[in-house]
Amino acid sequence: PLQLTQTLIGDIQYDENSIYVEPSFGTGNFVKTLINSGIPATSIVGCELDEKLYESCGDLEFKKENINFYDWKFKTDKKIIFVGNPPFRTPAYSLRSHPELVKKLCKKYGVKGIREEAVFFILRCLEIIEENGNGGEIRFILPRTIFTNNSKFFVGFQNLIYEKFNIEIVDDIPDGVFDSADRKSTRLNSSH
Repeated sequence: PLQLTQTLIGDIQYDENSIYVEPSFGTGNFVKTLINSGIPATSIVGCELDEKLYESCGDLEFKKENINFYDWKFKTDKKIIFVGNPPFRTPAYSLRSHPELVKKLCKKYGVKGIREEAVFFILRCLEIIEENGNGGEIRFILPRTIFTNNSKFFVGFQNLIYEKFNIEIVDDIPDGVFDSADRKSTRLNSSH
């Protein structure tokens, strides 16, 4: 919901040395909030796989591509600030659509035994931030289990997050905010 995006990222300040990326912009609410927060549309970039959702945001003026985030190539000399609500799916769709990329990301970052799409989105964001070399942030709504699951696989992923990022906020989203979600959600604000 738009009100939630305003609560989560409405405090973002424009920095001309940053680019703001929504890797799965859906209905465009995070993009609308960025624009309403004073971020110029020329500093906002987004991807959306679903063609209908992509087309529904045609009136929003920002650089957007109808592409799967895993196929997206991006180079910039600016800090990258990722915002959004990546897909929560177990098993992840990308295990079928992009098995080689997921395998490469998991090997690169030492992540094993996880089948959650949101985790793979974070790994891809981390890779893009590191490839560009100018730092970055991730401000995502995520399944709470990413931070509360104490299996060795999730603990390994949690350790990676704490190693690679300065965690600024992890807090819970009120129950019932997402009509179709049956899992608890958490927001993460972090910088690399």
